[in-house]
Formats: sequence, C-alpha cells, structure tokens
Amino acid sequence: MRLCRLLPLLFLAVSATFSCSKKTDQEQAQNPTTQADGEEIDPYQNITFAFDEPVAPATPEGRWDTTRYVQFEPAIRGKFKWANEGRELVFSPYEPLRPSTVFVARLRPAALPSGQQKLTLDRSKFHTPLVALGSAQVFYGRSEQAVGTAELRANLLFNYPVRPADLRPRLALSQNGRPVAFTLTAVEPDHTLGLIINQGVKPGEPLQFTVAPGLQAVAGSQATSAPLVAAATVPEQETLQVRELTGSVLDGQPVVTLLTNQPVAVADMQPLLKVEPEVPFSIEAQESGLLLRGGFEVGKDYQISIEPGVRGALGGQLIERFSQGVSFGNTTPSISFASAEKAMYLNALGARSLGLRLNGVKKVQVTVAKVYASNVQQILRASKQYSGGEEGEYEGDGESEGDGDEGGSYQYYDLENMGDVLFTRSYTTAALKKQNGLHLLNLSLKDLEFNAPLKGLYVVRVQDTEHLWLREEKLVALTDLGLVARQNADGGAVIFLNSIRTAQPVSGATVRFLSTNNQVMGTATTNGQGVARYDSVAGSRLRLGMVTVVKDADFSFINLPQTRVETSRFEVGGLTSNAAHYQAFLYGDRDLYRPGDTIYTNTVVRHDDWRTPPAGLPVKVRLLLPTGKEYVNLGERLNATGAVESRFILPASIMTGLYTLEVLTGNDVLLTSRQVSVEEFIPDRLKVTVSAAPTMVRPAETVNAKITALNLFGPPAAGRKFEVEFSLKAKSFSAKDYPGYNFAIQAGTGRSALEDLAEQFPHERREGETDAAGRGTAAYVLPDVHDMGTLQGTAFATIFDETGRPVNRLATFEVQTQKALFGIERIGGLVGTHQDVAM
Repeated sequence: MRLCRLLPLLFLAVSATFSCSKKTDQEQAQNPTTQADGEEIDPYQNITFAFDEPVAPATPEGRWDTTRYVQFEPAIRGKFKWANEGRELVFSPYEPLRPSTVFVARLRPAALPSGQQKLTLDRSKFHTPLVALGSAQVFYGRSEQAVGTAELRANLLFNYPVRPADLRPRLALSQNGRPVAFTLTAVEPDHTLGLIINQGVKPGEPLQFTVAPGLQAVAGSQATSAPLVAAATVPEQETLQVRELTGSVLDGQPVVTLLTNQPVAVADMQPLLKVEPEVPFSIEAQESGLLLRGGFEVGKDYQISIEPGVRGALGGQLIERFSQGVSFGNTTPSISFASAEKAMYLNALGARSLGLRLNGVKKVQVTVAKVYASNVQQILRASKQYSGGEEGEYEGDGESEGDGDEGGSYQYYDLENMGDVLFTRSYTTAALKKQNGLHLLNLSLKDLEFNAPLKGLYVVRVQDTEHLWLREEKLVALTDLGLVARQNADGGAVIFLNSIRTAQPVSGATVRFLSTNNQVMGTATTNGQGVARYDSVAGSRLRLGMVTVVKDADFSFINLPQTRVETSRFEVGGLTSNAAHYQAFLYGDRDLYRPGDTIYTNTVVRHDDWRTPPAGLPVKVRLLLPTGKEYVNLGERLNATGAVESRFILPASIMTGLYTLEVLTGNDVLLTSRQVSVEEFIPDRLKVTVSAAPTMVRPAETVNAKITALNLFGPPAAGRKFEVEFSLKAKSFSAKDYPGYNFAIQAGTGRSALEDLAEQFPHERREGETDAAGRGTAAYVLPDVHDMGTLQGTAFATIFDETGRPVNRLATFEVQTQKALFGIERIGGLVGTHQDVAM
C-alpha cells in the first residue's frame, strides 16, 4: 500500500484519545465540552480509548486482537489491542481513515469482558480534516496551442484529491477586484489541479483564487461550508526566479522540489546546481520546476545552491546566486520498497537484499510466503485484492464491519489458496543494515526453501508492528535464470536462456510451455546456446501464456502478456526481398553538397544469402532531381568484390534541394535508395575583430570600441560601414575570500535594484566607416552613476561587406560604480523575532 497515492501527507500522526467511564447518557449529554462533530483527528493514526480503571488484561507485545470491541459508522476495518495494563484500548485501522468524514464510535457490550458491559463513551464522534486549499502557484509554461509562445498557468494545492468537475463551477479568479478568465486543464481527481489563465494580467500583482462552499473530497462525505481562499503574485517573465524549495518524501524516497516561475532545461541547470553535503542526484523536469532525486536521507539537512546565469525556457535569466537549506524532518511514517513496482527478479547468486525505505517506523514485521509454480499465473493475473484484513479478521462475534467498500484503498495478495507462509519475523529499524539511505532486508536461501522440490514465486510483506495501515507487499522471483521469449505469428515461440550473473547461455534446462488457462502445452530442453523452441499445434484451442524454466534448484518464469514489448514504434517488418533477390548498400562521402561539387558514391551488392554476385553484373545508378525527374543514369558493372564506384558532377547552375540516389538492376528492379542535399551557402567575406579599451572603467569615463576589418585572403576592408551598439547590464559579484556573503543590492520591495537597469540606461548606437587600413573607432561616454555595484558593458559591432551582408562581433568591459563593495553574510537558518543576529 503506497500511502502517498491514497491521501496527502500533510498531517502529523498523533494519538486521538477517547475517554470512557461509567457515566449515564444523561450526564454525558450535560457535558459542555461535547462538540457537534467531535474532535478532529489525523487520517494516519491509531485511535486510543482510555478507561479510568483496568478493563481487560494487556495484549502481549506484537499481537493484535481481532475481536471487535468498538463499532464504527461508517465502518472502519482494523484490529484492537489492550495497553497500559488494560486501561487503554488501541485500535489500528487497515487503511488511512476516509477524508473529510464524521465517524461515530460505539462500544459493543457483548465483546467486553465480564462485568464491564455497562461502559459508555464520553465522546462518541470524531472527524478527519475537511477539504482545505493549501496554496496557489502561478508560473509561466510553454503554450500547447501556439507553439513557441508562453502562457500563464496556476496550480491549486488541496489536502485531498478533488474532482475537477466539482471544482470548476465553484472556482473564481480575480485581480484587483476584476474577474479573470481561466480554463481548468485537470481531468482526473488529484491533490493538485492546474489551470490556464486566458487573459492578460499585471505582473507583480496578486491573483485571488476563491472556491465557493460545497466542495467535497473524493471518498469524503462532508463538503466545505465556507469559501476557500488563496492568493499568489504574478511573476515577471523576463527574470528567472526560484519560487519555492521544499523537501518531501515521495513513494518513500526523499526528493527535493524546486519550483520556478518558468520551465528550465535540465541540461542548463545541471552544471550550475550544487548540493552540500555532496550526494549523487538526478534532475527531472517538471511543469513548474525541477525534481531532484538521489541519495538524500530523512533527518539530514542539505544546502541547495544555484549559480547565476541559468536561463529559463522563455528567456528569463537568474540574476543572483540562489542558496537555501532544505530538510526532510517530521515526515509522515511510510514503508515502501526501493525497486519499481513491476521489478520482481532478484539474483539468487547475489547478495539477495531488498531495499526498504522506512520513514518514521521503529519496528517492522516481515512475512514471506511462497506461491507455487502452478499458481504463478493466477497471482500475476489477479494482482492485488481490494479489501481489508486477513482471514478470520473478526473472531467470536459473527459480525462483519461493513462490506469492504470503505476499505477500497487497502490492497493485499490473497495467499490462502495459492501458497504457504514460510516465516514471520520482527526487525527493529536500527538492526537492519543501511546503505545509500535504504534499509536492507536480506533473504536467506534456507529460509526461502530454495532447494525444496516445490518451486514458486515469493511474496514479501513488510508491516509496521504498531500501525497496521503501514504495510507494503512485493512479488520476488529469486533466480539466476534470465528469459527472453520471441513469439511467432503462428503461436510458436523461441526461448533464450542466459545466466543473469554471467550472461552466459544455460544449457540442459527444462522448459515448460503453459497456456493461458494453465495447461501444459509442451516441454523442451535448452541446447548449448541456451535456446529452446516450441512449435504450436495446428488448430489448437490453447494459447501460450507463460514459460517456466527449471535448472537444478533454480526456477524462473516469464509471463508473456505482462512482458510483451510494444513494437509499433520500431521497424520490425524485417527485410523485404525483391524480384531479383539482391540486396544493395549505397553510401557516399557526405550528405551535403554545393552547386559545382562532385558526388562520390559506392555501392555493394549481395545475394539474399550473402553470396557475392558474379563479376560484371550490370547495375544502374541514377540521380533524381528534387522535382522527381531523372538527371543522370549511369550504367555500371560490378567488380570481383560485388561493388562499384560512381560519381556525379553538379554544375554551378544546378537547382538546390533534396536529390535522390537509386540503385537498380539491369532490368530496372529497385534495390536501394539514398537522399543527399544540395544547398547554396556563402561564408563570411570579412575577418572582423572588436576590442574595448579600457576594459575596466569608472562612471563618466569614455570607452572606445576599436574595430579591425580585413577581406579574407585580401587587403584591408576600407570604406566599409559599421554600427556599434553600447549597452549596460547588472553583473553579479562574488568574492573568493568571502564565499558566504551576498553583495547584491536589494530595493525595499525585495527586488533587485538593478532589475530596471535597461530602462534607466537605454542602448546607444554609433555609426561610421573604416579607414584605408580597415580600422574604425566608436566612443561611448559612460553615465555618471554611483552606488550601483558592478556593471557589465557590451559593445556589439556590425560591419557590412560589399554586398551589404552583416558580420557581427562583440566586446565587453566592466564598470565599477563604487570604490568598495559591501556584502552581508548569509544567515545560516531561520531566526525568530526579538533575537540578536551576528552580522
């Protein structure tokens, strides 16, 4: 059971306690603390009923009672145990409680010990949290309607999955009191629902999201009675901003979520992102940011930093260095396997260790069962059952806690009629070996009865001893035999058997071919190459469904319906033979030519059975124009090696486009073809260099851009017109001796004071002509500004040749607007109010 797929992990697991006493119903009705819906409890927790005196003997440690002492409405499936010397009755549900639901608990007198049948509950009602809107995220994304453009998007984050059809009529969006049009893009229920904003909004101003009352969570029974409100500021598209950095546990694995205001390419971010302390990690692109997966560990703190210069997909650039700490503390307890859900093969000759992600779990109970070979198809086809509890869940009372509809999220494998339980053991989390943030569960061949004559598939179950809903199961095939099957169109199959450890073929293995209804269709033995064949019986009503292999004590299988490779995206049609029964291979010196060049090609011809054709065999090699008409047809003869060389001369006036080369037999049977491109392209005729002097200047000083232009393989380019455009932009500064200091200049609004620099200092253009030596100079007087940090200037020069074709070059220079730069050391963590901070 994967908790993150059932309910959002937004609440801390605490213990809800219900007091019980011998008060009458009238006395309880007069209790002023009684609330209409009772107290709020977390969906992920046990429920404890406290008594003022011992009621029953304490349950032995590690055991749970299946007797139903308390009846819940709606029904909750789970188990009980007595704790604290019989003064507390602890109930642990099989799955997290239903969201946004009011529950009623009643003691069942018939199940209580003798003499305690008159006990009643002081508080019989309790409820899980109602639907809440956590926050709203606003960002830019690539438009799917107009390629190459951006669109403003938003995500609404709820604490439970919500149906888009329920949200759409209740959601309203506004800015400064004016309604804003939007389109809800989400289709399936989810915690996060996305939308596209269809009209222009003002950057820097907040958007108001309002959800009218009446919204209900999926599987919840209580709707909201008050509006849900959230706000988010519209970001600037010109600047790349990191909106949020959070650490969370996803499917049991710690991950770091990096939210940005526009998409970022993984290749651009990878070299500029650092994690301290260093851990191996990978970056995955998300709609609104990036996701970091790797060797992160729960309970540790990490520092994530991004160097300036990263560009977003929409052109925004990160101006200043970003650095923030992230941790994975106080996460909801969870259990999961490190391997993918479909991965089941574990090498029998290896370490035989399963990786577990245990978060907030102190002790687990491990149960291993074997499903026998004759039932493997059944368990793979049925997968997991949807219900709650095990056989004999409620003993002694003869009643069932509902029909199972309330527990539709709890999944387990039905093993009672398909195999046997081999062992059940308890492990403390601290006792399990740990590697790369994973706890390792070792499987012994002796415990698994690996050498027993009855072979099969294993089911490994890991469950928290104190919280029964924390439970995960996995199918494991312990083997060193790797199978690859190729099924023919007539139903036959070819089996390739290799060792997983050495990749060597395995010979002498017994192969059984089973139908989809579990009947043996045939047997075979692998040869020296590890190959076994099955020829289908003509007219047989049976269809091949699974292949099993036994070699000494090892057992393996491959289930064909679940392992089939979809081939629609591959070229699997094979080679189509032609009427001449020849194959031709055509290649050339390159794929791109200019008018006036010569195309050189070589052709190799072979029979279908790879024999070399006789020398002197006539073939035709022809070149087709882009229009499809024949341009040249050469009659050639093969040499003794079955090859022939050809060449085609392209006149300078030939048309450009995509040409086709074809090889045909003497009687015009097409053997092969190849396309080449003929294009007209002209290199630069000028060699241009640009330099800025001086490279380090002060405000109000003059910068000279010096240009030198030379004709390629000729004299200086005299009399050529040129343009030079000067511009200034902010340049981030960092001191090598002060790595933890921030030298950026911030405005009072929290934005960089240099963000509007382009508007304050517009670009200036200078024009001129080169002299007889091909040289030119453009001067730029810097504005007299101060206290703006370090600026970077750019001189972008454009020189035109005799045909008016431009050649561009640029030079940079640095402007220091203050004699000394002041930096503030970054504060290591969060600081409360009224506390001294060392600066």
